[in-house]
Amino acid sequence: EGGGTAFERLRPVGSPPGTDFERTVLNADAGGCVAFPGKLRHGGNVVTAGRRYIIPLFLYADHNGIAGRERPGYVLRHLGVPEATGDGMLSRYAQKVVDERSGSGVE
Repeated sequence: EGGGTAFERLRPVGSPPGTDFERTVLNADAGGCVAFPGKLRHGGNVVTAGRRYIIPLFLYADHNGIAGRERPGYVLRHLGVPEATGDGMLSRYAQKVVDERSGSGVE
């Protein structure tokens, strides 16, 4: 019971321009998620019964990777993390992107 992610100042969805910001608490259904930019001031609302599970995910998108200027894994390489090798190290989608960029076009 209770819980949810509390946001200090949000405008209700669908509100007309000029509507005041207000404190809002969002709760996701089981298996759902609440996604928002990390700079948005937020916190956990009080849990009155049961447990709260939080799985934070930080997504970093960079123009170089999106525009194809660097091959996948460039952020890890720049951080000094060794590149993974062997079968099954990439998802099918990621492997397809690598193959397309390298020109092998394996289906």
